Amino acid sequence: MSPNHPGRASRFWLILLLAHLALAQPLFELLGRQAEFLVAHAVTGWKLVGLALLLGLGIPGLLATLVSLPLGRPGRVLFRALAILLAALVIAPALNRAGLAGLAVVLVATAVACVVVFVHHRFPPVRSFFSLFALAVPVFIYLFLFQSRAEPLLWAGQQETAGAPQALARTPHIVFLVLDEFPLVSLLTSELDIDAGRYPNFAWLAQHANWYQDATTGAVVTVDAVPEALTGVQSEPASERLPIALHHPDNLFSLLAGAYDITAQETATLLCPRSACAAESSATGVAQPDASLARDLSLVWAHIVTPLPWANELPSVSDGWAGFGQLQASEPGADAELEEALAKAGLAGQVGWETRGGQFHAFIDRIEPGARPGLYYLHSLLPHRVWQYLPDGRQYLVEEVWAALDPPGPKPKQLDGSLFGHEWQNDRWAVNMARLRHLLQVQYTDALLGELIRRLRDQGMWDDTLLIVAGDHGASFIPGEGRRAITRRSLSDISAVPLFIKLPGQQTGEVLQRQARLVDILPTIIDVLGADPGWPLDGRSLLDPDRPTAATVRVKSASGAVLEYAREEHMTHLRRRAEEQEAVFGRGTGFPLIGPNAGLVGRPLGEFNMGGASALQVQLDAPQLYRDVDPQARFIPAHLSGRLEPPAPGAPKRSLAIANAGRIVAVTQTYGIPGFEDLFEALLRPDDLVPGHNRLRFYLVYGSGDGITLSELASADIAEPRLLADERGERIVDSDGVSMPLSDQRGARVLTRTSEGGGMVTLHGTASVAARDKGTLLVFLDGRFAGRTTAREGLYQLPLGISGLENAQQLKLRAFEVDDRAAREVLYPPACSPDWAFAPPETWNSTVCGAATESPLVPAPDGGMVAHLDFKQPGIRSYLGDGWDVEPGNLTWSTGQQATLRIPLPDVITDLRLRATVMPFLAPPELQEQTVFIFANNQEVARWTLTEAALTELDWSIPQSVLRQSPGILSLTFLTPDAASPNALGKGGDLRILGLAVSGIDIETTANSVIE
Repeated sequence: MSPNHPGRASRFWLILLLAHLALAQPLFELLGRQAEFLVAHAVTGWKLVGLALLLGLGIPGLLATLVSLPLGRPGRVLFRALAILLAALVIAPALNRAGLAGLAVVLVATAVACVVVFVHHRFPPVRSFFSLFALAVPVFIYLFLFQSRAEPLLWAGQQETAGAPQALARTPHIVFLVLDEFPLVSLLTSELDIDAGRYPNFAWLAQHANWYQDATTGAVVTVDAVPEALTGVQSEPASERLPIALHHPDNLFSLLAGAYDITAQETATLLCPRSACAAESSATGVAQPDASLARDLSLVWAHIVTPLPWANELPSVSDGWAGFGQLQASEPGADAELEEALAKAGLAGQVGWETRGGQFHAFIDRIEPGARPGLYYLHSLLPHRVWQYLPDGRQYLVEEVWAALDPPGPKPKQLDGSLFGHEWQNDRWAVNMARLRHLLQVQYTDALLGELIRRLRDQGMWDDTLLIVAGDHGASFIPGEGRRAITRRSLSDISAVPLFIKLPGQQTGEVLQRQARLVDILPTIIDVLGADPGWPLDGRSLLDPDRPTAATVRVKSASGAVLEYAREEHMTHLRRRAEEQEAVFGRGTGFPLIGPNAGLVGRPLGEFNMGGASALQVQLDAPQLYRDVDPQARFIPAHLSGRLEPPAPGAPKRSLAIANAGRIVAVTQTYGIPGFEDLFEALLRPDDLVPGHNRLRFYLVYGSGDGITLSELASADIAEPRLLADERGERIVDSDGVSMPLSDQRGARVLTRTSEGGGMVTLHGTASVAARDKGTLLVFLDGRFAGRTTAREGLYQLPLGISGLENAQQLKLRAFEVDDRAAREVLYPPACSPDWAFAPPETWNSTVCGAATESPLVPAPDGGMVAHLDFKQPGIRSYLGDGWDVEPGNLTWSTGQQATLRIPLPDVITDLRLRATVMPFLAPPELQEQTVFIFANNQEVARWTLTEAALTELDWSIPQSVLRQSPGILSLTFLTPDAASPNALGKGGDLRILGLAVSGIDIETTANSVIE
């Protein structure tokens, strides 16, 4: 080797140094200042040492060893490529801070890196310098561990022992719930009362506890605010103390550790002594903390080295201290459901850590009486952003998933050198949409509070419990300002927080307008217990009648500066913000509807004038989420976003309406942020999504009042199936472009009827045996795709929005069941069916439709009426509709999956009772059971699962409400989804598709049931 070429040792030291500077040092510098990240992940003691050694030496050493192996020319190529990459990563953060962006950062960083590697290659003195510089790596690790804010975490836990048991005058159970990022104004009406319609459980609590209406936080950051509540000591300005027991040894947990059994779930703090609740306490609340730490460190590092604007496409790291970029499930065991729903949408792998809703439920489940009084503490990350929960706990698509879909939605501005910061884009509508999502999540938090209260009551603990519910700080929704920046415009948004204290034995509540602070909570607990804290407190008990009222509100900002405002100014601001909130979002029950045309929601499209199609096109984020929706699933795509193309910079806001199944389901408007124009987002009510395919349509809205005109927008994102015909025959091309020829098999899948209502025609049908749990029904009207749905418990139901229902009978409907890449056309109802809204369908078996005009019912001795239909006699034909094979003297079999009876009736006013003697077609082991559905006048009235191939009597009733839907006629339909051919199952030569054999049916009414 030439003496001018680097040897293996030189390569080792260069890669070791560059890998450390590129991968470890950016994290060391940031976490050395923001050690709260390490607290939130419970990285203390030897775990911190191990992390520092892994990042600083382990990974760099592994890479350096790899390139120094004797691999010849491939090894040298690998060394140069890795050296250039690592050098570019070292340089990129400095270029980001210098104001360069995008491709410019990549080009400049790569060019400089190539120069560095070239100089290292050609000049031995340079190689010597880098080799000596690499020896400084252990020094960098030492500086991080012992000369930064991370240093106290090395010793955290060594002195975390509880003190001696306290002599307490009273020992009630204590439940302490801290709710994160919870502005009081979110709960309020314009009169500063709690909105009982929207938040019934908070309103109920206010009636049974002390509600401190003028409660304020002492800090805008959790790691300062929560220690104030747990220690009774105010946070110091610009303090370097961390939220750990080493820096706050005197706190609620250490005070009661000797007298109480402690169940504590901390978030972002580690104050509970390990000797008291080591097994219970966790700063992260994640099921896999090491995996969460690795993910979060990777995201933080990616934000440091990635140039703008690409960094804005990464999941945000500005919403807390842990759990970045993770989609959360709503309860234990729900992950599988979420993963299945996301997998359908191409978003598999987005679920992976313990959930906020699940954490709350797990905490509730652990509350129970014990031998000693219990202290139950939960710091919940609700209703903190990310806002992803509907009021019932179901989840919808959240911003963190957007990064995987490459959308342009509004993104937080990452503050240089900080993990914690978020500034709103300067657009009122965009911020209002975010606030709406926040309010929905507050409703979910209200539901969880109700579960907590019910648990206490069910366990017989309510009366004897000291319950504290408090927010740690608020949040602001002012365009162009920080979500947590406290100014005179955002004063009460940040400082005013909910605070409820239910005393042991308290029966009625009281609204108290005296000032209360988080720092007063622990002194109040001490007052209730009759304890001696043993350390000086800054707070005062809220039960102290001589407690002075401060004239100012004191709040510590994120920078450490302490700001003070007049209390009167604070309350005036709170009232004004409550009035502004109610003017936009209203009050009371129901899903808040906002927007320039909120009154349009729920109205059929047929009520509006339709203008010409717009030249604009909708680009929808995640359109695949709407192709197979289960409205009852734990994950539901209620939040949608996208943009209009082509964008029009500087264009005025455009009003949009979104329709589904023939009616408007949401309204919104466009907005723009720097670099992106004509963006939009909307929230859909869960009830506005239908099972299966949701064919969303988008309209520009012009005019107002009765003069509104809708202009439809084209959508390039929603690929729709097509029905094609050529020389090869008919085939279906699905949404993914896969072509499926139509099978010649027909008649084993059935549409049973249609129903009309609400501006829609709804198709009803039954799935085939093979497709019962996975089949998809595709529907076309006059050759154009109209909708799709999936089988639910063996049945299909598909609403179709049709403008002008009077024209439905002119439309030719064709439907196909698709499963496992096979498509078969279904069997339709008889052409003479009165329950079919479209043009007469084609059928592939004989249609009788019943010719009888006289009722078979005759008077009975008891005054009622009776009838016996003998299916072995030729006269039964006059009552049979489609789907029967009659052999006089033998049983009559239903053929196919549907068979219909049409029985004339007199005008009846009470129920009918029917008894049928039947025998199912079974062919073990292939067909061991036959499920029978019975519909009367298109409504299901009975179902059985038959497992024996013998005559069986079925007994059921038909209520008068069903009979009155079709006066003078009873349409009785037998559905057998598992009907099969004996020949196909190898049970003989019978080619018929057999479901059920009927011997006879008896019908009877009760006395006086017939109008004379």
